[in-house]
Amino acid sequence: MISILFVDDEIAVLDTIRDSLRDKQNVWNIDYADSAESALNCLAAKQFDVIVSDMKMPEMDGATLLAKVQEIYPEIVRFVLAEQKDEESILRVLPVVHQFIQKPINSFDLVNFLDRAAQIKSRIQSQDVLRLVASVKTIPSRPKTALRISVLLGTGEYTIKDLRCLVDEDLGLCTRVIQVANSAFVGRSKEVTDVGEAISLLGASFIQALAFANDVFSITPENRHLLPLIEKTYDNALYGSMWVSRFLRGKHNTEFAKTATLLRDIGVIVTASSSRDICDHYMRSKKVDDEKISELELRILKATHAELGGHLLALWGLPMSIVDGVTCHHSIESSTLDPHTIAAIHVADVAADFQGKSKEVLAAAINWKYMQDHGLDDQANEWIDMVALKSEGAA
Repeated sequence: MISILFVDDEIAVLDTIRDSLRDKQNVWNIDYADSAESALNCLAAKQFDVIVSDMKMPEMDGATLLAKVQEIYPEIVRFVLAEQKDEESILRVLPVVHQFIQKPINSFDLVNFLDRAAQIKSRIQSQDVLRLVASVKTIPSRPKTALRISVLLGTGEYTIKDLRCLVDEDLGLCTRVIQVANSAFVGRSKEVTDVGEAISLLGASFIQALAFANDVFSITPENRHLLPLIEKTYDNALYGSMWVSRFLRGKHNTEFAKTATLLRDIGVIVTASSSRDICDHYMRSKKVDDEKISELELRILKATHAELGGHLLALWGLPMSIVDGVTCHHSIESSTLDPHTIAAIHVADVAADFQGKSKEVLAAAINWKYMQDHGLDDQANEWIDMVALKSEGAA
């Protein structure tokens, strides 16, 4: 049973929430606080899994409160209540919040948000792992992404495609764009899985603001050693997304698969930031003591980078189809996605991991049992031939 703390200085809002959740009283432990100070006292006295705070409160607002919660209780899932299209609030609270809930509160949406939070919490049992993922403020951006976007916009002659190319090259910014496009601030009922659609929805000036915000909150003296890994991971992501686009050209799910492939290794940055051993291992081209990276991750963190990346994206409210693609790109037999789509993501992942390698090396890394079980072995061979031919041409 999860414990939830609601914080709002308006008693009428708390009463509305209490009425909305009357049917959940026996399912969740729910407490209420009418100020940030009262909320901190509640947190000190009792363990909570989720906090839902209003953004605009006197003395201490929601952004400041949630920053304190993240610092003191990093394992708690953090939601904020705020007005739609309040861009200033989005930028202030983005580094310390997992998801946004729109005011005025819709009872149905509120229950769905919290149900999903409960499911996400149940996926990973280790408190250390939960604390690691929940404490992530942002995925670091590539250096100078914000500057490059500013230069592009400053020309006055650009297209959404031009802007998307820059966003695609930066997984941290790409994640934020998809997150905000699917948030209650935008007021969309339809899930957004296409980066281009998300950019069109948010607007170029707000993408620029997100890029600067991500730059400011990303690189610190503590994580500066990750910069080479960020470059390597982001280059691999872009390479993989290029291949999945070719594999699925003309299919209705191409843009979704491209987004999932771009974000598939987002957990690499999370795991590497938690362990210097894992970071060093990622940067090497050969195995250390013949230990696979997934085995190293499980030994140190009790979870793989794919699982941690999926968990983080789920916490941030990204569509569950993207979460599935990220979580299962190494274990495609566990995926609930269309077999053709997850197979394409898997082969694109292999292509990115073994750039420039022979067809035999690529084929050895493919999950052939899955391909055969779903009648995709011929298709997978065709995809591998495409990659191998490109590699031979480059050589």
